[in-house]
Amino acid sequence: MSDEELIINKPSDSGIGTESISEANLQGEVSLNETNENITETETQPILESTSIDNLVTFRKFQLPIVTKFLKRTKTEIPKTGFLQSSFNFFKGFVCTGIIAEPYAFKEAGIVTAIISLVLLSLLSFHTMSILVTAKRFVMNKYDLQYLTFTDIGEYLLGKWGKNAIDFFLFLTQFGFCCAYVIFISGTLGNIFSKSPAIFVPVAFLPLYLLTLIRNVKKLVPYEIAGSFLLLFSLSIVVGIECVDPEKGRKVSAAEWKTLPIFFGIVAYSFEGIGIILPIENSMKKPQKFKKLMGINLFFVTIVYIVFGLLGYLAYGTDTKGNVITNLEQNPLNIVMKSAYVLVVLLTYPLQMFPAVELLEIKNCFRKHMGKKHWELRRNLLRFGLVLISSLIGLAIPQFGLFLSLIGSLGSTALCFILPAVFDIQLRRENGKNRTVWKVKNYAIVIFGAIAAVAGTVVSIQNIISALF
Repeated sequence: MSDEELIINKPSDSGIGTESISEANLQGEVSLNETNENITETETQPILESTSIDNLVTFRKFQLPIVTKFLKRTKTEIPKTGFLQSSFNFFKGFVCTGIIAEPYAFKEAGIVTAIISLVLLSLLSFHTMSILVTAKRFVMNKYDLQYLTFTDIGEYLLGKWGKNAIDFFLFLTQFGFCCAYVIFISGTLGNIFSKSPAIFVPVAFLPLYLLTLIRNVKKLVPYEIAGSFLLLFSLSIVVGIECVDPEKGRKVSAAEWKTLPIFFGIVAYSFEGIGIILPIENSMKKPQKFKKLMGINLFFVTIVYIVFGLLGYLAYGTDTKGNVITNLEQNPLNIVMKSAYVLVVLLTYPLQMFPAVELLEIKNCFRKHMGKKHWELRRNLLRFGLVLISSLIGLAIPQFGLFLSLIGSLGSTALCFILPAVFDIQLRRENGKNRTVWKVKNYAIVIFGAIAAVAGTVVSIQNIISALF
């Protein structure tokens, strides 16, 4: 039985096509203030005062439950994206900063083990993402809804604990990405100037905080996207040249099972683009082609990870660092490239912090302690606090690759593997079609994810402590 057989073919009176609004459309200009008279003050507090739909959809792994209420009550048509545009959105959502640590992941797993594991985890990711899309269609048809987020699906299928679990892991991963960016920025600047990375954490604090004060962060998106692809391309060329340099002797190590959980955590971090799946599927002109799009793009994403990870590991061997950029020689060209990458990550930081901030603001942080007239002060204090905490974590844990593994194990594994399998268990139970083979498959994914998460977390923490002391 295929996943599609679970969907209840119940027609929607409202029409899911033209009356729904897309999270992932990057061309829309609909403001969350433009709601109708039926939306209460609670739902349109100044939290989202200057936030556009563009802001809510440009971020990797982001869902915002309040948007659902807005979309269900608003009938606004936004242009749908074609196959190529949707593919671009998918690809850039997966190929992110995590790729910088792929050579280090290869070092921890060994070449053969890394390649095989990447392929298998890519196939597993395709399956769990397909489950998420099926779950969305099932819930939408069953309850006659127009629009659903990842969090909504968790609430409909698993109740309040499902919603809270997804919100928690989404916040954990988003905030973890921000901490990783601080580690990357300080570590790369320390490498450029041959100084301790700790010196540059307070240096980066002010610009990072000021960038988080930008309400309309979509203005930063084109620079971040263009810069990321340009620098990734140039970095690949440099690493490739160093890889084939005959004058450099490189020593590669065999696989060590004790460090394999670190590899898994980094890959989980890199593949945890499941939060963008629903927005992209919602935005497509022909959503029935989404699984084809997903398969094609995951294939190319996997190839990119394998090629870049392999080249980086072959170039530097056992000396490969968690942040492979710091392996580059100190010549003028490489210094310019490193500096440019720091700038790109600096501009990306507010894009990753925005979802974490919004999730907390939706829950009305500080409301019990401060009056409504101080709302902007609360917002700025919240941003200040989060940037400060991420900076302190970056100061305490300067190991980029190990920290990515920790975040991937703690948060990404739950979102990418465990929760979708739990969704499938509940879906098949509701349909009375939970055959033994599907039970075994889903519970196997949950058990695998749980073991990998625990092992990755423990080993990452052990290695971080060893590196620090």
